[in-house]
Amino acid sequence: MHIYQIKWFFASPLVGEADAVRRRVRGVYEHPPSNLGLTLIEVLISLFILTFLLLGVHATQLFALQKAKSTYYFSVATQQLHNMMLRLKVMTIATDLSTQLTHWNQQNQQVLPQGNGTVQCDNATCQLTIFWGGESPLTCINNQIGSAGCIRVETFL
Repeated sequence: MHIYQIKWFFASPLVGEADAVRRRVRGVYEHPPSNLGLTLIEVLISLFILTFLLLGVHATQLFALQKAKSTYYFSVATQQLHNMMLRLKVMTIATDLSTQLTHWNQQNQQVLPQGNGTVQCDNATCQLTIFWGGESPLTCINNQIGSAGCIRVETFL
Protein backbone atom coordinates (compact mmCIF):
# COMPACT_ATOMS: atom_id res chain seq x y z
CA MET A 1 0.00 0.00 0.00
CA HIS A 2 1.33 3.43 -0.93
CA ILE A 3 0.87 6.71 0.86
CA TYR A 4 -1.36 8.10 -1.85
CA GLN A 5 -3.91 5.27 -1.29
CA ILE A 6 -4.72 6.60 2.17
CA LYS A 7 -7.68 8.60 0.82
CA TRP A 8 -9.95 5.53 0.67
CA PHE A 9 -9.59 4.76 4.35
CA PHE A 10 -11.08 8.02 5.52
CA ALA A 11 -14.77 7.39 5.99
CA SER A 12 -17.08 9.45 8.09
CA PRO A 13 -20.74 9.00 8.81
CA LEU A 14 -21.31 12.67 8.07
CA VAL A 15 -21.36 13.31 4.34
CA GLY A 16 -20.20 16.91 4.49
CA GLU A 17 -17.34 16.10 6.79
CA ALA A 18 -16.27 13.10 4.69
CA ASP A 19 -16.22 15.23 1.52
CA ALA A 20 -14.05 17.84 3.23
CA VAL A 21 -11.63 15.16 4.42
CA ARG A 22 -11.51 13.58 0.93
CA ARG A 23 -10.80 16.93 -0.67
CA ARG A 24 -7.98 17.59 1.78
CA VAL A 25 -6.54 14.13 1.29
CA ARG A 26 -6.84 14.31 -2.50
CA GLY A 27 -5.12 17.67 -2.56
CA VAL A 28 -2.19 16.33 -0.57
CA TYR A 29 -2.02 12.66 -1.57
CA GLU A 30 -3.67 12.50 -4.99
CA HIS A 31 -0.38 12.02 -6.82
CA PRO A 32 2.59 10.27 -5.26
CA PRO A 33 5.33 12.76 -4.38
CA SER A 34 8.34 12.69 -6.66
CA ASN A 35 10.84 12.91 -3.73
CA LEU A 36 9.93 10.71 -0.79
CA GLY A 37 13.33 10.81 0.98
CA LEU A 38 16.91 11.93 0.86
CA THR A 39 18.84 11.24 -2.28
CA LEU A 40 22.28 9.68 -2.23
CA ILE A 41 23.88 13.00 -3.21
CA GLU A 42 22.33 14.79 -0.24
CA VAL A 43 23.58 12.10 2.13
CA LEU A 44 27.10 12.22 0.66
CA ILE A 45 27.24 16.01 0.90
CA SER A 46 26.14 15.92 4.55
CA LEU A 47 28.75 13.24 5.32
CA PHE A 48 31.40 15.35 3.56
CA ILE A 49 30.51 18.39 5.69
CA LEU A 50 30.43 16.29 8.85
CA THR A 51 33.88 14.89 8.02
CA PHE A 52 35.39 18.35 7.68
CA LEU A 53 33.80 19.46 10.95
CA LEU A 54 35.25 16.46 12.77
CA LEU A 55 38.67 17.09 11.21
CA GLY A 56 38.51 20.66 12.49
CA VAL A 57 37.70 19.46 16.00
CA HIS A 58 40.59 16.99 15.82
CA ALA A 59 43.03 19.69 14.64
CA THR A 60 41.92 21.94 17.49
CA GLN A 61 42.57 19.17 20.01
CA LEU A 62 46.05 18.52 18.57
CA PHE A 63 46.90 22.21 18.77
CA ALA A 64 45.72 22.35 22.39
CA LEU A 65 47.82 19.30 23.28
CA GLN A 66 50.92 20.84 21.70
CA LYS A 67 50.41 24.08 23.62
CA ALA A 68 49.85 22.16 26.86
CA LYS A 69 53.09 20.24 26.28
CA SER A 70 55.13 23.39 25.65
CA THR A 71 53.55 25.04 28.71
CA TYR A 72 54.50 22.01 30.78
CA TYR A 73 58.14 22.22 29.59
CA PHE A 74 58.23 25.93 30.39
CA SER A 75 56.87 25.29 33.88
CA VAL A 76 59.41 22.53 34.57
CA ALA A 77 62.28 24.66 33.23
CA THR A 78 61.22 27.59 35.41
CA GLN A 79 61.12 25.31 38.45
CA GLN A 80 64.59 23.96 37.62
CA LEU A 81 65.96 27.50 37.33
CA HIS A 82 64.45 28.35 40.69
CA ASN A 83 66.05 25.24 42.22
CA MET A 84 69.48 26.23 40.91
CA MET A 85 69.09 29.81 42.14
CA LEU A 86 68.35 28.46 45.62
CA ARG A 87 71.37 26.15 45.38
CA LEU A 88 73.60 29.07 44.44
CA LYS A 89 72.37 31.20 47.34
CA VAL A 90 72.80 28.38 49.87
CA MET A 91 76.08 27.17 48.40
CA THR A 92 78.98 27.28 50.83
CA ILE A 93 82.65 27.66 50.10
CA ALA A 94 83.17 23.93 50.64
CA THR A 95 80.83 22.96 47.81
CA ASP A 96 82.05 23.46 44.31
CA LEU A 97 79.99 25.16 41.61
CA SER A 98 80.85 22.42 39.12
CA THR A 99 79.44 19.76 41.51
CA GLN A 100 76.19 21.69 41.88
CA LEU A 101 76.02 22.18 38.11
CA THR A 102 76.55 18.44 37.50
CA HIS A 103 73.73 17.51 39.91
CA TRP A 104 71.46 20.14 38.38
CA ASN A 105 72.10 18.89 34.83
CA GLN A 106 71.37 15.33 35.91
CA GLN A 107 67.99 16.50 37.14
CA ASN A 108 67.46 18.50 33.94
CA GLN A 109 68.04 15.36 31.88
CA GLN A 110 65.43 13.50 33.92
CA VAL A 111 62.64 16.08 33.77
CA LEU A 112 63.17 17.76 30.36
CA PRO A 113 63.82 16.25 26.93
CA GLN A 114 67.54 16.78 26.26
CA GLY A 115 67.61 19.14 29.24
CA ASN A 116 70.84 20.99 29.94
CA GLY A 117 71.82 24.07 31.88
CA THR A 118 74.70 26.49 32.22
CA VAL A 119 75.76 28.85 35.00
CA GLN A 120 78.10 31.81 34.50
CA CYS A 121 79.03 33.82 37.58
CA ASP A 122 80.82 37.16 37.85
CA ASN A 123 81.35 38.39 41.41
CA ALA A 124 77.85 38.55 42.94
CA THR A 125 75.90 38.09 39.70
CA CYS A 126 75.12 34.76 38.04
CA GLN A 127 73.46 34.11 34.71
CA LEU A 128 71.53 30.81 34.55
CA THR A 129 70.38 29.32 31.28
CA ILE A 130 68.39 26.14 30.74
CA PHE A 131 67.83 24.42 27.37
CA TRP A 132 65.56 21.59 26.29
CA GLY A 133 64.49 19.77 23.15
CA GLY A 134 67.77 20.08 21.26
CA GLU A 135 68.16 23.84 21.69
CA SER A 136 71.78 24.95 21.90
CA PRO A 137 73.44 27.74 23.95
CA LEU A 138 74.43 29.52 20.73
CA THR A 139 70.85 29.97 19.54
CA CYS A 140 69.44 31.13 22.88
CA ILE A 141 69.52 34.91 22.64
CA ASN A 142 65.96 35.52 23.83
CA ASN A 143 63.74 33.24 25.86
CA GLN A 144 62.15 30.65 23.58
CA ILE A 145 59.22 28.55 24.68
CA GLY A 146 57.91 25.46 22.93
CA SER A 147 58.72 21.77 22.56
CA ALA A 148 62.32 23.01 22.18
CA GLY A 149 63.36 26.14 23.98
CA CYS A 150 65.52 27.98 26.46
CA ILE A 151 65.17 30.38 29.35
CA ARG A 152 67.87 32.76 30.55
CA VAL A 153 67.75 34.37 34.01
CA GLU A 154 70.14 36.64 35.86
CA THR A 155 70.31 36.54 39.64
CA PHE A 156 72.21 38.35 42.37
CA LEU A 157 73.80 36.33 45.14
